[in-house]
Amino acid sequence: MIEPASEVDILEKLKNEEEVIGVYISAHPLDLHKNTIKYGTTLTIAELKEKKNNNIQTSFTIGGITSGVRFGKDKNGFDFAAVSSQSKIVNANRVQIHALAYNIFNWFKRLVLPKKLQKHTVDTIRVKLLKIAAKAVRSARYITFKLCSSCPYKEEFYETLENIHGLQLNLE
Repeated sequence: MIEPASEVDILEKLKNEEEVIGVYISAHPLDLHKNTIKYGTTLTIAELKEKKNNNIQTSFTIGGITSGVRFGKDKNGFDFAAVSSQSKIVNANRVQIHALAYNIFNWFKRLVLPKKLQKHTVDTIRVKLLKIAAKAVRSARYITFKLCSSCPYKEEFYETLENIHGLQLNLE
């Protein structure tokens, strides 16, 4: 039988959570001091400036929550933003949205892209398949993409469209 692990301190859990995910989801380190921060304010910023201007020596404690944003790209060229919010619900939703966008793109790569494009980054795929000169022509029965004759990725574009058309979705 495996012995149960000892309980980890909440601040240690939060430190690990923020390090791995980039945001706090389960709680925030300042939650323990929420009431002190909310109701313990004794001076406004203007009053604090006035004391400084009058050379009044006083000690004080400042508390608050710093939010930040960090942008980057993963090894596949997929853009991400590590956004820290004061709200655990907002952070949890952002993590889910980023995971969903990442998974949708990976499904797109694996299910519909030609084999020779599957290892490319997001930026490369965007340039080769989406940022191309084309004209959509509507006839009585079809919408056709007319690519310029010098388009270097015409075959890959049409193969991707055929693969999308050939997907068999099972929505049970």
